[in-house]
Amino acid sequence: MVFDTSKVKGHEKISSLQSFNKYLFDESDGNFEGALFEYIVGKTNLSFSIDQFSTSARHTPEEMASSPVALSLLRFLVCFTKPALVVEIGTFIGFTTANLAACLGPDGKIITFEKFDEFAKIAEKNMKALNVENKVEIVKGDAKETLKQRNLSDVDLLFIDGNKEDYLVYFKYFEKRLSKNGIVIIDDCFFHGDVLNSTQVSDKGRGVRDIMDYVSGSEEFMTTILPISNGMTLVCRSS
Repeated sequence: MVFDTSKVKGHEKISSLQSFNKYLFDESDGNFEGALFEYIVGKTNLSFSIDQFSTSARHTPEEMASSPVALSLLRFLVCFTKPALVVEIGTFIGFTTANLAACLGPDGKIITFEKFDEFAKIAEKNMKALNVENKVEIVKGDAKETLKQRNLSDVDLLFIDGNKEDYLVYFKYFEKRLSKNGIVIIDDCFFHGDVLNSTQVSDKGRGVRDIMDYVSGSEEFMTTILPISNGMTLVCRSS
């Protein structure tokens, strides 16, 4: 493919799937997206692959669980920051939970909140099968309510991936409960493009837009946005 790199615009370099970032790929070798996915997964091996997990009959892992590409970033952050306490909002079948637990040090722990009893039971089964249950506490019920019953503090890593409508509720609960160098990861921060609309067309998109406006408008926090999967935002204190 002939591609004139001298004419590329800034917005044409955001994603690895755009022409500027893939113009040397030989399309006779197959589908670029599939090849890129397999390359990334192959170079960033997870502790547990998705085929080791019991799954839900209602939702596929591809639909609900974190992409292995995004999960590799989370695992890197855990390995790099060595958190004592990780909090996850939204467990599903525990794909992210188990892979992060496997990266924790001997004193590390994950507390994960799951609204739906069906998914919590599957996650519990998976934690036991993968021998990480000693690192994981699964809290059942709506996190908006169950968080009120906890006195959490010094959270080193917070992964927000539960009800999108309630993202800002979760963040406000934890913003004063983070450790000094605590990091927040907001998943699905583009929410299928809805956050880019002048008026969001879904309650979930509106919830994500609310938290994005809040963190980006705060002088207390520094934010970076990564165009991985459905968008990932990393937040830490600015000083």
